[in-house]
Amino acid sequence: MKNRITTVLCICFFFFSTSCKKEADELIMESKLASECTFDERKTVSRFDNEQGTVTYWQEYDIYMIMVSQPSGNTPVGSLEPCNLPAEFKKDNLKVIFSGELKQTYSTEYRLGWPLKLAKIKLAEN
Repeated sequence: MKNRITTVLCICFFFFSTSCKKEADELIMESKLASECTFDERKTVSRFDNEQGTVTYWQEYDIYMIMVSQPSGNTPVGSLEPCNLPAEFKKDNLKVIFSGELKQTYSTEYRLGWPLKLAKIKLAEN
């Protein structure tokens, strides 16, 4: 009986400690994303909330983009250029779920994708 109680307590402790670590990791990630972005001065034209995308490395331009193929709402399909993509997410063909602000583009510039300031990003569960 004591062994069962000890086993149950150990299992509970393991699950609680991993969920606390996950919450702490998410807070750390959000604080990283809150840092300054080169698109901060631009007007926000739309918002993404828990969209699915794929991080893609464009070797010819040495840049990581987020590709969205089926957006919800009125957000554009195609490539997004995040200004604050954390290093741990800079992996080609990485499936992610993200939230953020779509920033305006200027008629006098050429961009590879829509400017994006990330608010949240996490790995998509496959």
